[in-house]
Amino acid sequence: IAHVEELPGSQHVLCVWICGREAAQMELCSDEEVVESITRTLRQFTGDPTLPYPSNLLRSKWCMDPHFAGAYSYMAMDSTVGHQCDLSNPIP
Repeated sequence: IAHVEELPGSQHVLCVWICGREAAQMELCSDEEVVESITRTLRQFTGDPTLPYPSNLLRSKWCMDPHFAGAYSYMAMDSTVGHQCDLSNPIP
């Protein structure tokens, strides 16, 4: 787990970021395995062994997606709309 944050505007939704090779490995796991692993880690870091399991899991599978292959882009301070247009073009 690289990052955990509360979804803005919600008091009951967490966004958990898993990065690198572990993200690709996570995509091969069942929802139950992912929920178990994340809950175990959150319990360890919060010190609360009674932290409940989530009632729902929504996850992406960017690594398996042929259009993303696990990557995403963002607008840096010196980025332009032209850079985004460049990224939208197919690779020859």
